[in-house]
Amino acid sequence: MKWKISMAACAALAALVHNAARAEDVFGYAKLGTGMELGVGKALDNGLGLRLGVQNSFRYKQDKTQEGTPYQLKSKPNPGLAASLDWRPIRDSGFRLSGGLTLSGKAREDLSFAANGAGNYVLNGNNYAASAVGPLSGKVEYSPLGSYLGVGWDFALPGASAWRVTTDLGAQLQFGGKATLNPASGVSAQDLAAAQQKLDHDLGGARFRLSAGVGLSYAF
Repeated sequence: MKWKISMAACAALAALVHNAARAEDVFGYAKLGTGMELGVGKALDNGLGLRLGVQNSFRYKQDKTQEGTPYQLKSKPNPGLAASLDWRPIRDSGFRLSGGLTLSGKAREDLSFAANGAGNYVLNGNNYAASAVGPLSGKVEYSPLGSYLGVGWDFALPGASAWRVTTDLGAQLQFGGKATLNPASGVSAQDLAAAQQKLDHDLGGARFRLSAGVGLSYAF
């Protein structure tokens, strides 16, 4: 089912590219910031615009602690498709409001625990010597479907009316986060399940991530 949706989105993108050569209200764009995106768009009526593209967020790391035990979240590469609807509430202004959906492979962050100052992992209130347990790791997986809400501003380049500098600031929302821990030597199933439940509470569900970018747009 996922590949059918992806193929349909690609077909729509190809159709816009095909029409771009003869439509003055069609544009191509590229953005770079917390991620990278390439695509095409079409101006609609009533200050609306539609964009379709391919994107990939840059990898990131985040340090956290649980029960005094440090761990790190590290994202995995996850390219996908993006569809956005822009609305310009003020006519002839560069300001716009944007909202859209993303479709990709299952977004994932890897979990990697480190020993605390005493050389232990603390799981469900119990101490486990890291030297005896070995690596303690896991992952957080999200739904392939995500969303985006943000604001943007486009600047015309002097003497080059077809070109625009674009800026975007918003938040990406990932759905259905589920945390899991890998089995570890010598750790009781009860303590591992309790630690996983806490991770799922802290990291699971829906998650916002700041998104920002600067790019170029060219109107055909």
